[in-house]
Amino acid sequence: MSLSYIFPTFVLYFLALREKKKKYYNNNINWKQGLISAIVISFIIVLFSPITQFITHEFISPDFLENTIYQIVLSKKLTLEEAKEYTTLTSSIWKNISDGLSFGVVIGAIVAYLLQSKPMESLKTN
Repeated sequence: MSLSYIFPTFVLYFLALREKKKKYYNNNINWKQGLISAIVISFIIVLFSPITQFITHEFISPDFLENTIYQIVLSKKLTLEEAKEYTTLTSSIWKNISDGLSFGVVIGAIVAYLLQSKPMESLKTN
């Protein structure tokens, strides 16, 4: 996963959890509540992941997998047969699901830590 993906993901999780903190938790959220919210967000994203992967590979960039196979073989990382076996729509979908869950939970945990209410914030809102 590249930084060009991690930064927007971090921003989206930050905005979503900040909104959750303000609207649902009345500006008083602890780390556990933020983490649970982030996990829910991750699962929602992962539910739509196969659909977006299919649309991307079939309609937006139908040559993506072939180009990836070509680049893998050209860089001599794998043989043509190995690259074809490794680079499929199914493998791309499963990789996206696992990345979405793992990075979503990790980024969500970090954002939840940053957004958790401080002890003084809790006293002010009560």
